[in-house]
Amino acid sequence: MLNRSKLFAVLLICGSVLTSSAEAKKLNVITATTDLAALAQEVGGDKIDVESIAKGYQDPHFVEAKPSFLLKLRHADLLVVVGLDLEIGWLPPLITQSGNGRIQPGGQGYLEASQFAEILEIPQGRVDRSQGDVHPQGNPHYWLDPDNGRRIAKGIAGRLSELDPGDSAYFQQRLQDFTQRLAAAEKRWDADMAPYHGRKIVTYKDAHAGNFDLRNLSSLDLKLLPGLLRMSTTLDPQFLEPYYYGAFILPDLNPDEFVWGHAKSNGVSKKPLRKNESLKERVETDLEAIKQNKKLVRSFFCANSVAYARD
Repeated sequence: MLNRSKLFAVLLICGSVLTSSAEAKKLNVITATTDLAALAQEVGGDKIDVESIAKGYQDPHFVEAKPSFLLKLRHADLLVVVGLDLEIGWLPPLITQSGNGRIQPGGQGYLEASQFAEILEIPQGRVDRSQGDVHPQGNPHYWLDPDNGRRIAKGIAGRLSELDPGDSAYFQQRLQDFTQRLAAAEKRWDADMAPYHGRKIVTYKDAHAGNFDLRNLSSLDLKLLPGLLRMSTTLDPQFLEPYYYGAFILPDLNPDEFVWGHAKSNGVSKKPLRKNESLKERVETDLEAIKQNKKLVRSFFCANSVAYARD
């Protein structure tokens, strides 16, 4: 017959095993950005562990690859990415080198969130680097639209249910709760924006103005600037990017957009990082190579959008 101390030890061991089993049941979710991590957490709740590779303060176009990322990806049950080539400069080599078959493109553990979203600014006709830092598949910042956030959350909940059928009802309940809270928030936002319905706005690229019944005058063109400047007393332009032309901020009018576009398309995305090589080192090497290629540098000033900089 077991004495009390032995019985306590047995119960302690059993409790540890049960706790470990419960923890092991959690799905390990890795996302490319913090926005996707937030959406995954909303629908996954305490049934998942979720972590973003890129931090909120980082440019998701350029993230320095670290050995620790490989470890995270190696143990991931699900990888959620933005797609539309947003992470093309750093994530594909990490996925390949992780050795995790579950999260390879096409695998059940690989989820590109863009498939659920309504994508804007999809280029029509021929697309090449002479047009600057264009996105051939459309604007990859689609998660800024609340409607797309709802669609992405639903897509993530569906994939979590496939990976963990036993908790499918839990994920769907979490999704329903999230969509209800989002709907309530949209009503508040609509009320806040009501005084501005029908207002004309100006952006450097097409935005989600339709969400609040705003009339977007679309992308700015140099030939339109004089008239727009005269209208500035009646327009209330709002811009975020730090490239100015008079009273307007226009990132597409800065030649360095062409430089970064070339670096993303022809740098690490084409040649994986060497052993012990950091992304920072590779980018600096690529930029130095661009600097030495005078013909290439001159080509960045050939586009009409940066004609002003040729003088």
